[in-house]
Amino acid sequence: MSIEAFKICTRCNSEKTHKIRKDGNVPGIIYGNHLESPMEIKLSLGTLSKLLKENTYGSIIPLELNGKRLLCIVKEIQRNNLGELIHVDFQNVSPSEIIKLKIPISFVGEEALTSKNLILEIASPSLEFHGAATKIPDIIEVNVSDMGFEDKILAKDILVPDDVELITKPDTLLAVVNA
Repeated sequence: MSIEAFKICTRCNSEKTHKIRKDGNVPGIIYGNHLESPMEIKLSLGTLSKLLKENTYGSIIPLELNGKRLLCIVKEIQRNNLGELIHVDFQNVSPSEIIKLKIPISFVGEEALTSKNLILEIASPSLEFHGAATKIPDIIEVNVSDMGFEDKILAKDILVPDDVELITKPDTLLAVVNA
């Protein structure tokens, strides 16, 4: 079973971005080595909000443009000073394409630290990987529930999937437990 693609539309160069936003859409662009040229797009604010809620920066997201399915990664999201989405950049990738990607870290089990009057101080919320687009995980989950005072998590402590290389320096501090 394939994942349902998010529907997007092309937009003309002459379309003003403020009108696109006024109509309830968000302008964007798709670029990548597999495209002849970057494609200017628009998608509904609801579609983009759902897409961002269900995926992370590292997720490979299927987009549907004029009946054609594209695999893309969110590269940049722009918001105005009120936090409203105003533009999105996607990178088109093939499943076997070797890419470099920052993946967010999800620290789980923090409530166990809180019960011990400890807190987790996050120094780096992401790791950078190099590998085939479909081999790089969407998110890295780190369980901190058994950690104690002054315990540290370094990049080298993270289990890296096969066929994927960790680019982040091994001694990079990700988090430390403090009182």
